[in-house]
Amino acid sequence: MNRQRTALLIAIITGLSTASWAKPPLLLPPGTFEPAQILPAPPADDSAEAEAERAYIKAAHSDATPEQRAAARQDAANESVRFFADTIPGFDLDQLPATRALFKTVRANEREQTGIFKRHFNRRRPYQVDTGITPCLPPKNFDINASDPSGHTSMAFSSAVILADLLPDYAPAILQRAELFGRHRIVCGAHHPFDVRSGQVLGTLIGVSLLKSPALQPQLDAARAELSKAIAKSTPIKAPL
Repeated sequence: MNRQRTALLIAIITGLSTASWAKPPLLLPPGTFEPAQILPAPPADDSAEAEAERAYIKAAHSDATPEQRAAARQDAANESVRFFADTIPGFDLDQLPATRALFKTVRANEREQTGIFKRHFNRRRPYQVDTGITPCLPPKNFDINASDPSGHTSMAFSSAVILADLLPDYAPAILQRAELFGRHRIVCGAHHPFDVRSGQVLGTLIGVSLLKSPALQPQLDAARAELSKAIAKSTPIKAPL
């Protein structure tokens, strides 16, 4: 009897562990989008346009207040939809399991597509070209030659498009916060303005495509029902400046 109970307990634990670590469904597999048909190529490093972009990055960092630089560093360390917690009262993914599961799927699909685009364009980061630019956080190995499009920005906009659909009363504030999140990548010295614009376009495309995916509808419905109970339908607060 004890052996049977032990075996049953092991099976339950194994099942729970497998479920918690299961990979989200890849609804936008490789080949869904062709980078050269979606986004223009970035300017060459030695072009006047790229040089102007690097000057803009330096000015953006120089003109930013200490508080703005701190906010940019905080956003740089956050690569999930959780950053909208400062925009939507009650948006706590730890208390929203259906919403957390949905955005786990969204993030997996966005990451897959953004990686494809980054490898295609293979653009060097601003600090790789100009030693006068220092990123606000130490670069990781996979950051090298991965400037275009901005992954933080594509994450922000793919999440924003879906979140705005789920919470239309908050849509203006959500999109404004996503724009600020991308702008912080310039203040951080991690991306050129061109990269951020590319991330906005790609993230929006990914978000709209996922909203139209029949396979995602059950997760969208579950998150919508959950958020309708958890988030008050009051006047939305403005995104932080």
